[in-house]
Amino acid sequence: MKPYYETELGRLYHGDCLEIMPHLEPVDLVLTDPPYGVGFNYKQYDDTKKNHAMKIGQWFEAFKKKSNIVAVSCGIVNIWKWPQADWVLCWHKPFSVGHSPFGANNWEPVLVYIDKGRRCERQSDYFNATFIKNNNKHPCPKPIAWAFEGLRILSKINEIILDPFLGSGTTAVACERLNRRWIGVEISEKYCEIAVKRIENERKQLKLF
Repeated sequence: MKPYYETELGRLYHGDCLEIMPHLEPVDLVLTDPPYGVGFNYKQYDDTKKNHAMKIGQWFEAFKKKSNIVAVSCGIVNIWKWPQADWVLCWHKPFSVGHSPFGANNWEPVLVYIDKGRRCERQSDYFNATFIKNNNKHPCPKPIAWAFEGLRILSKINEIILDPFLGSGTTAVACERLNRRWIGVEISEKYCEIAVKRIENERKQLKLF
């Protein structure tokens, strides 16, 4: 299976993750941000609550087949739709403009399914990642700090990271900077193109230093 794009550290595949993941090798961590089922306008995916509920089980089964450690940024409203997690990381979003029944919404969960024999080097289940304005043309991009913190808490240098919903490339960019090997899958060619540009820009910056 030929990648859409490659670097010394990683590979990007264009297509449906459920079709591509069975052909991939096992990895050390699945770190991902699947659609939330909130009606975003994805051309290649039906982002409805009904479709989201149908897909969760398929996605989760595929993730677990690839790694003993899975971390899913799911959104608060979806916490109870996913299988019960072993732990939940708190992603604090300073200055967020999100809303909750109590006013501002300044945090999101990251569900963690982890091998009981694995100890994380950083002993904290809380991290900050502020949204910064970007021009990635993706409806719901995660801040780069979200990926940095997830990698630091849950992975080690030279381990392989899989993001089955790579989107605009945030996880891959963070892996390039933190020296993690990576595999990304993205169903939209438009977002693949954006991811490649971001990764190439990151690699150019790293060469300067």
